Amino acid sequence: MDTTITGIASVVVAELRAAGYMESTIGQYEKTIKALTSFAEARGSTYTPSLGAVFASRTVSARTGRFSVQRRLDYGRLVSVFDSYVRTGRVDLSCRKRGGGGAQPES
Repeated sequence: MDTTITGIASVVVAELRAAGYMESTIGQYEKTIKALTSFAEARGSTYTPSLGAVFASRTVSARTGRFSVQRRLDYGRLVSVFDSYVRTGRVDLSCRKRGGGGAQPES
C-alpha cells in the first residue's frame, strides 16, 4: 500500500468521484490536500497518523492569528479519511459523529 501523501490523495479523490460527490466538495478536499502536502514538505512525503494529528491541530490562521472553524472541520475530515486508509487500506467516507462533549448523565 502506498502511504505517500500524493498516493493516498489520488485514492481518496478517486473514491470521492466514484461515490458521486460534487466537484465543489472534491475541490475542498483537494485544497486541504494541497495544504497537507505543503505542511509535510519538511517532514517527508510519507503520511502517518501522528503527522495527520499535528496537521489537524493547526486551526489558527497564520494570516489573521485567529481560530478557524472551517479549517478545523476541513483538516479534521481529511485526516480522518487518510487515517482510515492507512489503518484499513480502504477509504471510509461514512458520516462522522459530531461533538461528543465527554461523559453523559446516566439517568
